[in-house]
Amino acid sequence: MLRSLQEQNKLAAFDPDEVQLLVRAFEDAFNVIQRSGAPLSLNGHAVRTRELLAARIIELASRGERDPKRLRDEAILYLAQYSVSDRD
Repeated sequence: MLRSLQEQNKLAAFDPDEVQLLVRAFEDAFNVIQRSGAPLSLNGHAVRTRELLAARIIELASRGERDPKRLRDEAILYLAQYSVSDRD
Protein backbone atom coordinates (compact mmCIF):
# COMPACT_ATOMS: atom_id res chain seq x y z
CA MET A 1 0.00 0.00 0.00
CA LEU A 2 2.75 2.43 0.90
CA ARG A 3 4.52 1.60 -2.36
CA SER A 4 1.32 2.36 -4.27
CA LEU A 5 1.03 5.71 -2.52
CA GLN A 6 4.64 6.49 -3.40
CA GLU A 7 4.26 5.35 -7.02
CA GLN A 8 1.21 7.56 -7.47
CA ASN A 9 2.91 10.50 -5.74
CA LYS A 10 0.05 10.57 -3.25
CA LEU A 11 1.91 9.90 0.00
CA ALA A 12 2.24 13.63 0.73
CA ALA A 13 -1.51 14.09 0.18
CA PHE A 14 -2.28 12.21 3.41
CA ASP A 15 -1.14 12.78 6.95
CA PRO A 16 0.40 9.88 8.92
CA ASP A 17 -2.89 8.97 10.62
CA GLU A 18 -4.66 8.85 7.27
CA VAL A 19 -1.91 6.67 5.82
CA GLN A 20 -2.39 4.23 8.71
CA LEU A 21 -6.13 4.23 8.04
CA LEU A 22 -5.56 3.49 4.33
CA VAL A 23 -3.10 0.71 5.12
CA ARG A 24 -5.56 -0.84 7.57
CA ALA A 25 -8.40 -0.70 5.03
CA PHE A 26 -6.12 -2.26 2.40
CA GLU A 27 -4.95 -5.06 4.70
CA ASP A 28 -8.52 -5.77 5.80
CA ALA A 29 -9.69 -5.91 2.17
CA PHE A 30 -6.96 -8.33 1.13
CA ASN A 31 -7.59 -10.48 4.21
CA VAL A 32 -11.26 -10.75 3.26
CA ILE A 33 -10.24 -11.89 -0.23
CA GLN A 34 -7.81 -14.43 1.23
CA ARG A 35 -10.32 -15.83 3.72
CA SER A 36 -12.88 -16.23 0.96
CA GLY A 37 -10.59 -18.67 -0.82
CA ALA A 38 -10.96 -16.69 -4.03
CA PRO A 39 -8.30 -17.40 -6.67
CA LEU A 40 -7.59 -13.66 -6.70
CA SER A 41 -5.55 -14.09 -3.53
CA LEU A 42 -3.38 -16.90 -4.86
CA ASN A 43 0.19 -16.52 -6.09
CA GLY A 44 -0.60 -15.98 -9.73
CA HIS A 45 -3.10 -13.21 -9.02
CA ALA A 46 -2.17 -11.81 -5.60
CA VAL A 47 0.12 -9.02 -6.83
CA ARG A 48 -2.45 -7.67 -9.31
CA THR A 49 -5.23 -8.02 -6.73
CA ARG A 50 -3.22 -6.02 -4.21
CA GLU A 51 -2.45 -3.35 -6.83
CA LEU A 52 -6.14 -2.98 -7.71
CA LEU A 53 -7.24 -2.82 -4.08
CA ALA A 54 -4.59 -0.22 -3.26
CA ALA A 55 -5.41 1.90 -6.29
CA ARG A 56 -9.12 1.91 -5.49
CA ILE A 57 -8.59 2.76 -1.82
CA ILE A 58 -6.25 5.62 -2.78
CA GLU A 59 -8.78 6.89 -5.32
CA LEU A 60 -11.61 6.85 -2.78
CA ALA A 61 -9.46 8.50 -0.11
CA SER A 62 -8.39 11.17 -2.59
CA ARG A 63 -12.08 11.99 -2.95
CA GLY A 64 -12.40 12.38 0.81
CA GLU A 65 -13.57 8.98 2.06
CA ARG A 66 -12.04 8.17 5.45
CA ASP A 67 -14.28 5.40 6.81
CA PRO A 68 -12.05 2.29 6.80
CA LYS A 69 -15.01 -0.08 6.43
CA ARG A 70 -16.33 1.83 3.43
CA LEU A 71 -12.87 1.94 1.90
CA ARG A 72 -12.51 -1.82 2.39
CA ASP A 73 -15.98 -2.67 1.12
CA GLU A 74 -15.80 -0.36 -1.89
CA ALA A 75 -12.38 -1.75 -2.85
CA ILE A 76 -13.70 -5.33 -2.67
CA LEU A 77 -16.76 -4.38 -4.72
CA TYR A 78 -14.53 -2.69 -7.30
CA LEU A 79 -12.36 -5.79 -7.48
CA ALA A 80 -15.41 -8.01 -7.99
CA GLN A 81 -16.70 -5.78 -10.77
CA TYR A 82 -13.26 -5.56 -12.36
CA SER A 83 -12.88 -9.35 -12.24
CA VAL A 84 -16.27 -9.90 -13.87
CA SER A 85 -15.67 -7.36 -16.63
CA ASP A 86 -12.19 -8.78 -17.19
CA ARG A 87 -13.79 -12.14 -18.11
CA ASP A 88 -16.13 -10.64 -20.71
